[in-house]
Amino acid sequence: MKLALFFLGLIAAALASCPYTDAKAARAQLKSLASQINAENLGWSARVNERFHGMNFEQMKRQLGSLEGGPELPIRTHDNVNMAIPESWDAAETFPACSTPINIITDQSDCGSCWAMAVTSSASDRLCIKNEGNTTVQLSARELLSCCETCGRYCDGGMPSSAWQYLQIAGIVTGGNYGDFSLCSSYPLQPCGHHVDTFSPRCDDLFDDTPQCHRYCDKESSYPLPFAKDKIKFGKPYGVVGQTAMQKELMLNGPFVVAMTVFADFLLYKSGVYRHSKGSQLGGHAVTLVGWGVDENGTKYWRIKNSWNESWGEKGFFRIVRAEDHCSVESRCTAAEAPFVF
Repeated sequence: MKLALFFLGLIAAALASCPYTDAKAARAQLKSLASQINAENLGWSARVNERFHGMNFEQMKRQLGSLEGGPELPIRTHDNVNMAIPESWDAAETFPACSTPINIITDQSDCGSCWAMAVTSSASDRLCIKNEGNTTVQLSARELLSCCETCGRYCDGGMPSSAWQYLQIAGIVTGGNYGDFSLCSSYPLQPCGHHVDTFSPRCDDLFDDTPQCHRYCDKESSYPLPFAKDKIKFGKPYGVVGQTAMQKELMLNGPFVVAMTVFADFLLYKSGVYRHSKGSQLGGHAVTLVGWGVDENGTKYWRIKNSWNESWGEKGFFRIVRAEDHCSVESRCTAAEAPFVF
């Protein structure tokens, strides 16, 4: 009898610790958080996004990936730049010839590659802006994710400052989203978590390994340039700190990377101006800042591009409280100057 009870105890412990049970508990907790947020009228609305279906909180952390560390960068203040700062500003509206790359939403899949996505996304935007719309190509998140040995832990996270340094020293080739072979090296991990407009595999069914680094264009690519001749090198990376410096940087050079602290309630973001209020801290996340504004309630916000596909948030974007360094969005920003290529 005692032996039977012992084995029953082992089975119960195993069931309690298995990912499926943890995932059910995590989903229940997220549903409860969403209900509380929506009931309290906090200025933003919440929903349980299908991207995180079947995941426990440890698995959800893999959707983040911005690590602390990397080279210490010089800070640009733009104190010597005298320019009027408008109440609202948007990169795609200000640079319409570059609205295509600026509005492209990526999907990192089940890989902590936000750092690579954010750097190549903002670098693509900056390249277009620097060249006055004469190039609208995307740059390869795949190369940065797979080949930057000093950037961190690949699909387990990376450091944006090191990634910018890679673009300076090694350069980066072109490369679009999954399945786009019109450029050199496309992102090889398939989108996941679409269950509203387009069906894609559940993210928890994938668990993607870091793609192998290869220094040649995709075999399916129709791109005319070989890998070695497609390299584009950026200037020396730098940091930007504080609201005014960030606004000037956006206006002068275009979108750049923000490394933010993520809490559980951020996963639930649907629309509005996000302000953290509930849920535990999950980790760091790298995203791309594209503009700012003031909502109908007078709340100042930043507008930011995420890499969780267009079914999350406001068609892949989100807004977050501005001028408070909320979730560290105004203290961990990085960028580099794009080159002239035309």
